[in-house]
Amino acid sequence: VIGTRPEIIKLGPVYNYFKTKKDFKISNFFTTQHSEIGQDVVKYFNFKTQKKGRIKNYNLDLNYKMSEICKNLSDYLKSNRINAIFVLGDTLTAMIAAITAFNLKIKIFYVESGLRTYDFLEPWPEEGYRRLISSISNFHFCPTISNKKNLLTENIKSKNICVSGNPAIDAIYDELKKHDLVYQKKLIRRIKKKGYEIKDRKIVIVTIHRRENFGYRFLKICETIKLLSNKYNNIDFVITVHPNPYVKKTLNKTLKKLKNVFLIKPLFYPEFIFLSSKAKLVMSDSGGMQEELPTLKKYLILLREKTERKETINLGYSFVCGSYKNKILKKFKYLIHLNNENKKFKQNPFGNGNSSRKIYKFTLEKLSK
Repeated sequence: VIGTRPEIIKLGPVYNYFKTKKDFKISNFFTTQHSEIGQDVVKYFNFKTQKKGRIKNYNLDLNYKMSEICKNLSDYLKSNRINAIFVLGDTLTAMIAAITAFNLKIKIFYVESGLRTYDFLEPWPEEGYRRLISSISNFHFCPTISNKKNLLTENIKSKNICVSGNPAIDAIYDELKKHDLVYQKKLIRRIKKKGYEIKDRKIVIVTIHRRENFGYRFLKICETIKLLSNKYNNIDFVITVHPNPYVKKTLNKTLKKLKNVFLIKPLFYPEFIFLSSKAKLVMSDSGGMQEELPTLKKYLILLREKTERKETINLGYSFVCGSYKNKILKKFKYLIHLNNENKKFKQNPFGNGNSSRKIYKFTLEKLSK
């Protein structure tokens, strides 16, 4: 069951790996929770989505979206006689899918299980969703050993847990294999159409979209980006604008007129991976980018107060700065001038590209019993 862009990207490799095998009949249900920025990756990962049962009104609040997803998904699961579902992460789609399956006594395989901040407001509402999903799931796929330990303390049995890594890393490896010269030129042209032309200048990528940052924190981050752009006028700050109305309105109001700040449309997955590979560093409140950037050997200034992915913090790949101006400025100054950065990236703690195979093997073992 998929609904958001991160879910599609991370479950895409799993879906396609299962498709190469003959042990299961596989289908998918797309809730269109991310209607604007999900369609391109649905096609990229070869999902064949149903035409019926999509959210008709994308402006509904969370509770109304819940009821619409639940009804449509319940009808789909029953009419197709589904035995088990995969859900991923901490989204509204994943939470509703898990509850719907639980009510129908359908087995739940939970990918990206065990991530915790133990603060229901950081991130909100994701921390609450992931803990609800864990409590009713049958089997769990954890990116790291640390995630497994979290589940064990919550009385989830070890035999139902697989440390698989994160299939997001599978997706990156598959994409990087395509990066010959012709393919790169194609991506450069496509990125230009979205609003940014790659030149011989340092690039800093910025993404901001988390709900807990909305309001005062968001404005502080924008003000800090403005200071950085003025101080480092030889650097291009490329901001991919999330379709959320608050995000679009605030970014355009505060940063649009700056010469070296580029507010561009959301990038297609291959475009984003390519641009990230060209960047000097990334500033983001994204959870997934903490997982992806070590493979691309890029540092991250994390625009969040807390993180459920402490592995990259401990390795010195990511730095928690929140919305604090002085923290961001200090860490930016250090990272932007750092040389020989690639030598520091010895591993990606979230996997090496074989997560889908591990997930398949564990699933086969459990369902065959």
